[in-house]
Amino acid sequence: MGGNVPKDDVAAFRLAWGMEEALAWIYAAAMDVVSDDDARDVLAELARLEKGHADRLRRSYPELQDAVGSTEPIDSWTESRIRAAFVPGLDLSSRRDLLVSAFRLERCGHDFYRTWATSAESEGVRLLAADLAAQEELHAQRIADLYQRLEGAAIVAAEGALDPMPWPRLQ
Repeated sequence: MGGNVPKDDVAAFRLAWGMEEALAWIYAAAMDVVSDDDARDVLAELARLEKGHADRLRRSYPELQDAVGSTEPIDSWTESRIRAAFVPGLDLSSRRDLLVSAFRLERCGHDFYRTWATSAESEGVRLLAADLAAQEELHAQRIADLYQRLEGAAIVAAEGALDPMPWPRLQ
C-alpha cells in the first residue's frame, strides 16, 4: 500500500477485521438453527466469504502497520470481545434474529467501507474498501433473499432490520 497512511486507517482496519469476524461467526451460528439444506449452503458460503475478507484485511495490515509505526496485531481481540461489541444480546436460537443481525451488519459494513473508500489517504486502502463495499452489498441482498424464502416476508419489514448498528470502539 505504501505512502503516508493516516493512523485513522489503522483503527479502520481493526474495526473492519472485527466486523468480518463477527459476520463469519453469525453465519456459522445461523447454520445451527436452519434446517433447510439450501439455506445452510448459502450461510456456509457467506461465512467462508467473510472469513476471506478478514484474512484479506489481515494480509494487508502489516504494510499499514509499517507505514504508521503501529505494533498492535490486527487480531488482538478475542471472539467474545468481538461478539459483545458487534452483536450484544444476540439470541442464538432465533433464525430470525441471526438473519436480521447479519443483514444489519452487512448493510453497515457496506456503508462503512463505502465511506472509508472515499476518506482513506492511501489509494490501496481506498481500492480495498471500495471492493469490500461492493461485496457487502451483495451479501446483504443474499441475506434479504434468504430471509424472504425462509420467513415468507421481506427482511426490511422485520423489526429492527433497518436500524443503524452502533459502531463499537475496540481500540
